[in-house]
Parts: sequence; structure tokens; C-alpha cells
Amino acid sequence: MRHKKLIIGTGICLLGIALSAAWFIPCKLEATYAGKTPYQYDAVSAKSFHANTVSLLGRKNPVTDISISPKKLSKSIQRITVTYGDMSVSVPVKAIKADHIAWSYADGPIYEGDSFHSEDISAKLIYADNTQKELAVSDFELTKTPEILTADDHTVTAKTILGEEQYEIPLNTISKLSMESKELLYEGDYPKSDFSYEVTYSGNEKKELSVDDVEISDTISLAAGNNDISVTYLGKEYTSTITAKQKTAAVVAAETYKAELDNSVSNVTTDSIFVSVQQKYTESGEYFLTHIIVNDPSNQVKGGLSNDSWGSYREYPTTYAGRTGAAVTTNGSYFSYDSGNLYALDVLLKMEKF
Repeated sequence: MRHKKLIIGTGICLLGIALSAAWFIPCKLEATYAGKTPYQYDAVSAKSFHANTVSLLGRKNPVTDISISPKKLSKSIQRITVTYGDMSVSVPVKAIKADHIAWSYADGPIYEGDSFHSEDISAKLIYADNTQKELAVSDFELTKTPEILTADDHTVTAKTILGEEQYEIPLNTISKLSMESKELLYEGDYPKSDFSYEVTYSGNEKKELSVDDVEISDTISLAAGNNDISVTYLGKEYTSTITAKQKTAAVVAAETYKAELDNSVSNVTTDSIFVSVQQKYTESGEYFLTHIIVNDPSNQVKGGLSNDSWGSYREYPTTYAGRTGAAVTTNGSYFSYDSGNLYALDVLLKMEKF
């Protein structure tokens, strides 16, 4: 009987120990996310989780010395592993989903022909609730970029947290390339540097180009009339029309007698008249030789007398030229503008008598 009491007592004691252990010793871990609703790709802190150890009999003991993994939410519903000691539990954390990426490049208008600069590109992550967050440079990698922005190549390819993205940079494209000359052109050959080059963009803005910016023949041959000239810029060919006039006799003379013009004491060159005045020297004195070439002698050369009757109005050659439209006028009278007298060689006429 005594032995039975001892066994029962021991059994009760062991049962008490077991119950005590089942109450105090934790057997599993429970955790919940208690922070604010995060955004996808945000990092969360272990402090945002409430964790308890749970004994076999359901006793809960709060714990704070926990760790979590992963810390960054790569999914809109991310399972986070909470660990305490040798116990862990998986906790689902719902995040506000990232919807798309909004790209931007540089400030102000961008024109075809501009160089691409990777440092000028930026991106924002747009969430389902329209919240925007600036992406760091480390959040995306540019895998394909153009060197020069053109109408055919102005797209950037990037590897991002949302996968591969393509961004088409808004561009003011070239609508026209103009080639012009500041001077009147005649048929003939001209160096390409004699012309100016200008592009017009889709927004009607204009930009002057240097001769080194374009690809064109070193010598431009122009025929009389309209000439279509091909100019290549940024690998694209454009056609510009240059109008050249037919060379007149006066223009040909200016080219033929260029050395004479350079050494003249006075000259006039237009498309209708060529005049070169040379100063000549002889032993007995000096004189001036005038070389004149006109396009139409029948209309441009005039001769006449300046009202020979004594005492009547006398017209100057310049007035006569203006009245008749003559380029060259020859004074055919014997009227001396210096003395006011009529003369023929050394014979003077006065009162209609020699």
C-alpha cells in the first residue's frame, strides 16, 4: 500500500512538471504585420511586426528580438519570414502595387540631331493609388541608347524592377532642310561654303547648320534656272532648290576682266553693265581709258546733241541718261560745262557768230 501511494505521488509530481513545461516552454511562433500599408519595392522593418511565442497549452509571450527576411517587398503580396531563435513563421504582407514607370528626358525641347546624355534621363514609379516615387539610378540599367537622337532612332531600352522597358524620347523632328545663298547666283560652279544651311523642325523652330554638319559635294554646279541639290544630314537626304540666272554679257565681262577691275581707279559692275576706268600714263601726259560692256547696245547706249541753239536750255548727260534709260550716254554737243560757252575745238561762237 505504501508503495502504491509513492507511485501515485510521483506520477502527480511528474504530471505537474509536464503541465508546467507545457505552459511555459514555447513550441511555436506567431507573428502579424502591424505597420502602415507599404508600397511594392519598399523595405519593411522588423519593428513593424508583432510576434509571440506560444506554448503547448496556449500561453503567449511577446518577443521583440526578431529578424525578418526578405526586407524588401518585390511583390504586391510578399511573404515575410519572421524568425525568433530556432522558430520561424511566414507572414503575408500586402503592398500597394507598382503600376508603371513614367520616364522623362532633359528639360525643355529636344531636337533631332541632339546628342543623347544618359545623365539626363530619369524615372518615376507610379503606384495603383497614383503615388509617385523617384527611382534611383541603381533601380534601372540602360541597355540600349542612341548616340544621336534622330527620327529613326530616339528610343531608350532599360532593364528595370518591372522588367524591360522602352522609352521613346519626345523629339522635334526635322521637316525641311534649306540651302540658300545670300548673293544673286548665276550659272556656274560654286564652293559649298558659299551657301548657308538651315533646318526647320516640326514645331517650326529653325536652326542654322555649319557646312561641316552636312554632306554635300565640294563644288556645286548650277545651270540657268532651278537646280535641285541633294544635301545629307544625320544620314537622311534632303532636296533643296537653288535658282540661278543666266550670265549676261556684263556678268561674263566682270569674270573675264577681273584683274582689270582690281587695278582700276573706278568701276561699276552689275548684271547689265560693266565699267572699268584705267589711268594711263604717257611721256606727254596722262589720260583715262574707260572700258564699257553692256548687254544691249541698242537700248543702253545713247547719243545726242544738247540743244545747240545759243541761249536755250542745255541738258546734262546724266539727266539725259536718266530720261532715256541709257546706261552709256555720249555728249555730242560743243557746249563746255566748265566755261558755259559753246565751242568747237578753239573756235568760240557768240551771238550766233564765230
